[in-house]
Amino acid sequence: MTTATISKKKTRRPRRILFILLPILLILVLGFSILFFLSHQNLLFQFRNDLAATFHQQSLPQTVSVSTYTIQLDDLLSDPNCTKNQALMLINDTYPLSDSFQPEISSYKDTDVQMNSCIQDAYAAMSATVREQFDVPLYVREAYRTAKEQEEKTEENSAVYVPQFGGWAFTKSAAGRFVDTNCRDYGFIVRYPSYGEKQTGIPYEPWHLRYVGLPHSQIIMDEYLTLEEYIDLLKPGSFYQYGSYLISHQNGRVIDAPSGWKHVTVSEDNLGGYLFTWEL
Repeated sequence: MTTATISKKKTRRPRRILFILLPILLILVLGFSILFFLSHQNLLFQFRNDLAATFHQQSLPQTVSVSTYTIQLDDLLSDPNCTKNQALMLINDTYPLSDSFQPEISSYKDTDVQMNSCIQDAYAAMSATVREQFDVPLYVREAYRTAKEQEEKTEENSAVYVPQFGGWAFTKSAAGRFVDTNCRDYGFIVRYPSYGEKQTGIPYEPWHLRYVGLPHSQIIMDEYLTLEEYIDLLKPGSFYQYGSYLISHQNGRVIDAPSGWKHVTVSEDNLGGYLFTWEL
């Protein structure tokens, strides 16, 4: 046996060991990754949302031509088939609330929790579903802050939580993941989603829900939008159709109303205009 033959055999042996060890290493890495995500369901939930948002092809409501008539805003607001609320006000560092702003709040079901009046029925329905499906209550830690309280707030705030799961741990619970996935059907959105920090300027807060009403919540979350992006997409003067709803963003005190509407919800946008949700 020559020296060259011995050298080749020595070279082949490390390669064979490498071929055996490499699949084992890959299996171990994969196994540890699966165990990690199974024990950190909130991170897996966030990862899925980010991945879905990255590859989602947006399908936004289309503008439509409708027959309209003009009406004074005050006359519209006095119509018994008109509801005015504060659901679609855009509030952020660029558009803060004015000093004269008066929130429409009341106590929720004779508790000491203060909520905007337009939220209460939707929250009650969502809370009832959570209790029915997961046998846990859905609590609200804070639903309203005064301007002074907002300035003084420094610690983490959980807007909603379930027992033992609040703040960042909210989506570690099955109930929390259900809420963040299905709140759209009750008129709520996750105000600061993981994929929206560039638009909101706020890091991901899975516990922070915001009521915007139907169908806006479904559009925003189905299309992986932030509230900032959604309101920017609704160009003043246009009508957008979504199912049996017409949505319009208008400025001024003279309004174009679509013919044949049955009910309308009006919200200021905090930008100087109004958002109208017409039910046909």
